[in-house]
Amino acid sequence: MSDRDWQVEEVRWREEDAGVFGVRRGFEAKVRWPDRALWVSRLEGEDGWVADALYGPDRRGNPEVPIFVHGFGSRTTIPRVVVDPELVAELERRATEAAWEAGR
Repeated sequence: MSDRDWQVEEVRWREEDAGVFGVRRGFEAKVRWPDRALWVSRLEGEDGWVADALYGPDRRGNPEVPIFVHGFGSRTTIPRVVVDPELVAELERRATEAAWEAGR
């Protein structure tokens, strides 16, 4: 979907205690389309952005209900990787800005 109907709303650096798995560190971003929102993350050491949650309309017309939801940086299921090259480039650009702001 490279017709550019999406908008990257937020990209930020995040660190979270993952219990026995240690500390999970990486970028988290929210991407919005007119009818849905996608949360993605790229953890330290990863090359790509992975979908963590997708919200969209349901059959009753409710505008934003969870379609699938995993926690920040969850990799316990088969990752859904972001493949749109324009979107990946924008996420990388915004992650560079977020890293600068976070002092990383």
